[in-house]
Amino acid sequence: MIFMNECSGREEKLLYWSPDEAFPSLGIGHFIWYPENASGSYLETFPAFLGFAKEIHLMIPPWIVALPNKHCPWQSREEFLRDLPSDRVRELRAFLSNTKSEQAQFIGRRFMRVFPRILDDLNESDREATQQKYDLLMRRREATFAMIDYVNFKGEGLRADARYDGMGWGLAHVLIEMNIPDDPEKALDEFILAAERVLERRVSRSPRPEIEAKWLPGWKNRVRSYSRIKC
Repeated sequence: MIFMNECSGREEKLLYWSPDEAFPSLGIGHFIWYPENASGSYLETFPAFLGFAKEIHLMIPPWIVALPNKHCPWQSREEFLRDLPSDRVRELRAFLSNTKSEQAQFIGRRFMRVFPRILDDLNESDREATQQKYDLLMRRREATFAMIDYVNFKGEGLRADARYDGMGWGLAHVLIEMNIPDDPEKALDEFILAAERVLERRVSRSPRPEIEAKWLPGWKNRVRSYSRIKC
């Protein structure tokens, strides 16, 4: 399901570099890999996946292992596109195609480790209600998946530099924004509505509103799709 959300289920999108971004997005989760001297408000997740791959003894392409600084070797989208026919890109594509299950494990593990950190980061006045919302969502597999996918999609919400005017858009912010439903079966619906409000707020505060406004319909379609998932 994450492969469908991030890559439309298409193998060629396992390696993707958006014209609007300064980094490639790799694998079923579109893990970010920054070139040297590049940075941004997005968490760099591809090196973390490589660490997980090493931990579980996957065969990582030797040219990646040999990189002296572990940064993305392409400095621009144009350089990346020119290199698509190369042997190293073919090796990377095969690695990503053959490890979809392990990538999903990595994404799931990231989620399972995040909620205690979210609670620790919250004001004490927000903790009890946030725990209640999380517990309601964890009762249903579809709602659990929604949280897993959202963390991969927009992050945990813990980074101070991933905010506009002090307001973030990660899972922590969606849980704070979410209303507690009278009917526990409506928890996923409330999560989706909260995610939409948080993403709208992000665009309204963005330093690049003309770009992010183009992305907002797709973001909303993604979170609305959680209501159609059958686990």
